[in-house]
Amino acid sequence: TTLFRSYCQTIPYGNAQMIECLKENRKQLTPRCHQKVFKLQESEMMDSELDYTLMRVCKQMIKRFCPDTDSKNILQCLKQNKNSETMDPKCKQMITKRQITQNADYRLNP
Repeated sequence: TTLFRSYCQTIPYGNAQMIECLKENRKQLTPRCHQKVFKLQESEMMDSELDYTLMRVCKQMIKRFCPDTDSKNILQCLKQNKNSETMDPKCKQMITKRQITQNADYRLNP
């Protein structure tokens, strides 16, 4: 709860943005909370459909670039199209965030 007050106080509780805030501040988390956030990230990396923020921010780009892609491969498809001229900047930023997460720990790079 101290982390919420310090880093995530402006974010409504129960919002997917709260999860993003926890991910961004994972170094400040207690070991138990860090482990739970890590498990969530692991699940999201295995199946992009579980990554609510990615799916919401990149909804139109998924329709454009990855309409027939299996949910487990959506992030990979988006990464392949990240530098396309028609890629939405916010989606591109989200893809980059996910790539940084994957590169931070090999277990998050399936």
